[in-house]
Amino acid sequence: MAQIETHINMPDAGSAFPMKALQNGQLNSFMKANKRRFFSYKIKPFLGKPLNVHFAVSNSDVVNFYKDEENLSLSNYDLSLRTGGAKSQFFISADIEFLGRQWALLNRALDLEPAINRYQGDTPSFPFLAPDDPIALCAQAAVNQAVQNILARENAKSSIFSLLKFWRKERRKGEIDVIKDYGNVVTYLIVRDFIGLSVSGQNLFKQSSKLRLMMGPMFFNLFINPGARRPIISFLSNFISKIYKRRILKCYGEAPAETLLGRLRTLEPNSDPVQLDQHRKYVANIVMELAGSFHFLTGSGFAGIVQAIDEKETYPENQPGISNADLVQLVENVAHDPREKLDEYLRHYSPTEFIFRAVQKDFELKSDTPWTDGTTKFSQGDMMCLLTGLASKDGDTFENPDSVMPVENAKCLRHKYLHFGSPDVEPAKRRSKFPSENTPHHPCFGQYWARTILLEMLTGLLRLDNLHTVKRGQFKMNPFSGGIYKMQFNSD
Repeated sequence: MAQIETHINMPDAGSAFPMKALQNGQLNSFMKANKRRFFSYKIKPFLGKPLNVHFAVSNSDVVNFYKDEENLSLSNYDLSLRTGGAKSQFFISADIEFLGRQWALLNRALDLEPAINRYQGDTPSFPFLAPDDPIALCAQAAVNQAVQNILARENAKSSIFSLLKFWRKERRKGEIDVIKDYGNVVTYLIVRDFIGLSVSGQNLFKQSSKLRLMMGPMFFNLFINPGARRPIISFLSNFISKIYKRRILKCYGEAPAETLLGRLRTLEPNSDPVQLDQHRKYVANIVMELAGSFHFLTGSGFAGIVQAIDEKETYPENQPGISNADLVQLVENVAHDPREKLDEYLRHYSPTEFIFRAVQKDFELKSDTPWTDGTTKFSQGDMMCLLTGLASKDGDTFENPDSVMPVENAKCLRHKYLHFGSPDVEPAKRRSKFPSENTPHHPCFGQYWARTILLEMLTGLLRLDNLHTVKRGQFKMNPFSGGIYKMQFNSD
């Protein structure tokens, strides 16, 4: 095992969230080198009040904090973050009273006939929807359309391709970016056909990119600007969110009745203008969060799965890329044990690397390690930053954490996986409806939807004939698209 450098310097204060230290692994290396259970960092903005942020990286701590209703606020990550401050224009409202009303409205919309399920059965242990479920059918249709869109583009001859060829930027025949050309298009189509939210654009690729660009600044503010300590970022995010909300409300008036927006329109109050205005605000907030989860987070989850397939799976020696036969076998293995395989890929590359919780009362924790002074103090109003991505690769919990684990090992460690919130083996037992003060566990609201969509997206890749890669290790990070990963297929 490589020795951890002990001379790493990590500042304990700064004007902004220490994102670079997280991305380059400096914070993690610092905590390991100094055997720190927690690391406390003070954000000292040019404007506004300072904010204390406490980082937790061990799997056991993160799992426990996910469920610690006594010391932390677990109602909703938006509520915990107060992400855009009191004037936040996006995501489900940070006001607890409004939050409850919005969840209730969403519940009513999903219960309209034909009802839309969030999971299969009363106490499911297998978190996928039935093949004939509306979400599953929508995912299948989206995959079919995305594949047809790629094939149609391959056969098109237009001036734009000639221009790209002139500048030596034309894609090879039969080459696609499976994240941007396929994954993001699939998630956009689900947002369009299930939720009823669409944007203008010359083609599906441009439409999906445009919607992600609308969502990007808001997610950036949500995770990189806790407590709205950087006013400029908050201003830009709120400005873009107003454009986004206007688009939602325009689609709301035009959405087909079977879409989520159409269902919400059915529940619209008929008389009181004040109630009508409030209803539409709830609609915009609900759709902003759900559309973002479908398109941005599920799309990023698919990118993480693709990256894990490329970088973590074992293939024949001296083989430069992933052959079609390898890919077919891999997808068949996933289809045989979809929960364990998909969750194991997401353990390596989660769409959410960290999440915040708000400290709601003063408390302190003592370390159980003899080499530290033993106590970290947390004060009401501080933020707890749970490093879920690193905790999912904690060597004290996962044997060979950088490798893909066998299915049986993954099954035994279900309660240690963190990418879908509170890691319950059967999440619907804990929270069968919506967030409540009486159910402190916080499994992801849409994890059954997400796993169903991700499985359909992965198996759908095989509809592109002889899909393969020329070489390994070519995944490239891209915050705007979720990543870049090129593959080849037979387009003739």
